Amino acid sequence: MSPEREGRPEVSLGRLCAVAHLGPGPSVAAGRAVLAGLEVLHRRGLVHGGLDAGAVRIGDDGTVRLAGDGSGPEPAPELLAGRQRAEVGAAWEMVRTLLAASLVTPPAALRGLLDGPPPPGGAGTALAALEAAAGELAQPTGERRAAARLAELVEPLRRYGHGPARPTFGAAGASTVISAPAAPPRPVPPQGPPAHRRRRLVLAAVGAAALGAAIWIGRGSAGTAPPSTGGPPVAAAATPLPSAPPAPPIPAVPAVAPASAGVIAAVHLEPAAGPCLPAAVCALQLRVDLLPRTATTTVRALIEVLDRCTGARTEVAVAPMRVAPAAASARWSLRVRAGAGPAPALLALATVPARAASAPVLVAPFLPSC
Repeated sequence: MSPEREGRPEVSLGRLCAVAHLGPGPSVAAGRAVLAGLEVLHRRGLVHGGLDAGAVRIGDDGTVRLAGDGSGPEPAPELLAGRQRAEVGAAWEMVRTLLAASLVTPPAALRGLLDGPPPPGGAGTALAALEAAAGELAQPTGERRAAARLAELVEPLRRYGHGPARPTFGAAGASTVISAPAAPPRPVPPQGPPAHRRRRLVLAAVGAAALGAAIWIGRGSAGTAPPSTGGPPVAAAATPLPSAPPAPPIPAVPAVAPASAGVIAAVHLEPAAGPCLPAAVCALQLRVDLLPRTATTTVRALIEVLDRCTGARTEVAVAPMRVAPAAASARWSLRVRAGAGPAPALLALATVPARAASAPVLVAPFLPSC
């Protein structure tokens, strides 16, 4: 880890892509960080040796960096140039894959550049070509927007631990294996007393046995039954502890209105830039479809932010929209912050000219229970 990242939480690009689509700006930021890191290593005559989505680290402030210092085995001199070209090609393919998964269309110049192989000349040439094709996305304003978006996506993963399980790593970088505890050492018996003290102890034990026998005989002659001298008591079978009941599943979102009513044919709500994450701002597209030949009307709607575990609801107002008879629907582009609980959901509700609701947009649906 570089000194400026020391102590700052990070997640890998692979883990982030498992739950979110990055969009053009963050994809370009990731590609620039990888190519810049490769340029430094290749200029020193090294190769990275482990370039994949796990080696690209994203900090809680949206900073992207390429982890690894090229300290692995050095390739033979005749293989060095080929290995470096292969790493530039892998970085190029990584950016192409990120942009192909984006729900937002990237600039045409960027799509055209990435449709072909990386330009010859190494990582520095590829980085310059990527920045030129990215245009505003590679400028300071685009960099700040990309960092802010990445920070929004990383925050829920860091705070709530959402996403697939992953191993922990020790100081040496290897997976930490939890093994059964070792058996405790057998106790060493204490040393007995000296010989002259052992003789005294034997005599005292014989005397105590004789006294006990005399007392038992006396109690027996008086009619008192001696205590039972059967075998050792049998231990009662251990009663197993009851297992904990399974956690209840996350409840479904209750219906608040029908899917269509009056002149409203349907209400649609969907993410505009990848899956929504808890406590993060989610870009949404809202569309209210009207029946044909509907007169000029005003459409009013709102967004409900739900907590499926507690049932809590928060309403977010949407500006009303005047729809002409020739228009088939009313459309909004919104940005709404999802709830911070373990199972939030978002729902669109049209209230005028009729009351109808969309299907819910589930946030982090891979969690099994509350």
